[in-house]
Amino acid sequence: MAISRAFSFAKLIRNSKQIQRFFEIADTDGTIDSFAAGSYPAAHYIVTAENSNQIHTTEILVQHNGTTVSMNEYGTLYSNGALATYDVTITSGVVKLRGTPTNSNTDFKFKVQYVES
Repeated sequence: MAISRAFSFAKLIRNSKQIQRFFEIADTDGTIDSFAAGSYPAAHYIVTAENSNQIHTTEILVQHNGTTVSMNEYGTLYSNGALATYDVTITSGVVKLRGTPTNSNTDFKFKVQYVES
């Protein structure tokens, strides 16, 4: 039984890809990250929005079945209220995590872990 669990954990670690980025949203649709739906069925994000001396950090899980995408936002921390709202879409085989800042000049940092099927 221990061998099976170790193999499953090793497979999970091997079948993931981590990326970190820093940016200010410049896209008109507020895209924070996007990936080809055929590449990964799920992703785990840690997103931080910063504006002046305010900070808003949250975790977001995203999954899709090729046509429908869903997300779960949790573990959210604010220094002084929400700085952004988040949503996901899937269009033409591309999954997008989007952010809408509540203030201008909001910077976003994120770390993503893609999970391969």
